[in-house]
Amino acid sequence: MSAPKFDTALSPKKSEVIEMSAARFVGKVSGNPKPKIQWLKNDEPLSLSDARHSKLKIIEEADGTVGLNFVEAAADDDATYKCVATNDHGKAESQVDLMVEAMPESLKSTINDPLHGQRLPGMK
Repeated sequence: MSAPKFDTALSPKKSEVIEMSAARFVGKVSGNPKPKIQWLKNDEPLSLSDARHSKLKIIEEADGTVGLNFVEAAADDDATYKCVATNDHGKAESQVDLMVEAMPESLKSTINDPLHGQRLPGMK
């Protein structure tokens, strides 16, 4: 029997991405009995009930690997995320910062309308 501990802290500690880019944080936790994992966003429980969070995947594997995988980070994902591992013998925490920069308007228009202002080959 042992208290939870992070054998590998979540990393990277800080990630800066542009909106709609991917971000991933991974660590490894151990303890006996196996710790329960809870995620916090700015010290509030992370809620995945919002449909937007289909772009956020929580990683929790049998070997103790834990993490967050943001498939397309959005401006409201900009926060401090904390993983809290608890069992009957104690708790351990590891935290990371995700900074999401707004996408430049010039890129947004390209994504929303990729042919805007461009001619197809052979067009005059």
